[in-house]
Amino acid sequence: MTQEELKEYNKLTKKGRKTYDFYRDLHPEWSHTQIMTMVMVSEIKPPGGTIIEQIREMFQKAAEYMSREFPRIFEKVKNGFTTIINRLTNTVVTTWDKIIKWIGELF
Repeated sequence: MTQEELKEYNKLTKKGRKTYDFYRDLHPEWSHTQIMTMVMVSEIKPPGGTIIEQIREMFQKAAEYMSREFPRIFEKVKNGFTTIINRLTNTVVTTWDKIIKWIGELF
């Protein structure tokens, strides 16, 4: 871990450092940036609204937090966040539509 990465690690909450250590041990091949991304995503709390709104807002809050607290890492993952948001939204909408159709066919 570089000095800059250590500073970023030390900015995490106690829970965040535990999460970091967990993912580091689970995936030793991952970079600091990959692990920090997982920490940020796992630390956010789901907001209210529809499931699609919740997913969008959840990732938006993670992006805002990373941009503010870890700008160096955020620059590396911001495009990934956009991709994740779009893919998850599409998956949720498609899955939800299929569930509604399936329930309609059952009854």
